[in-house]
Amino acid sequence: MHCCAPPGRPEAAIRLGAGTDCDCPSECVTLVANRSHCPLTDVAAAFTEDRADNFDIYLPLWLARHNKTIFGSLFLAGELIVLGCWLKVWQ
Repeated sequence: MHCCAPPGRPEAAIRLGAGTDCDCPSECVTLVANRSHCPLTDVAAAFTEDRADNFDIYLPLWLARHNKTIFGSLFLAGELIVLGCWLKVWQ
């Protein structure tokens, strides 16, 4: 497994990965607390009558419909890569 880190400094990549990991759990807690509904959608809804799946984000409609599945899978894949790098470095 290859880690994206400066030669001789794999811990830098692990710190970066761990630092960015703090963002997603807070988003997940927010979504769970709001029954899988982003609270900012209500803010955006106040400014338009449009209610298409992508009215509040700049994504194509097909991607907006499936963004939790797609980006959740990508996040999980990234987590597995970071975990693999961490295990490789600390062996």
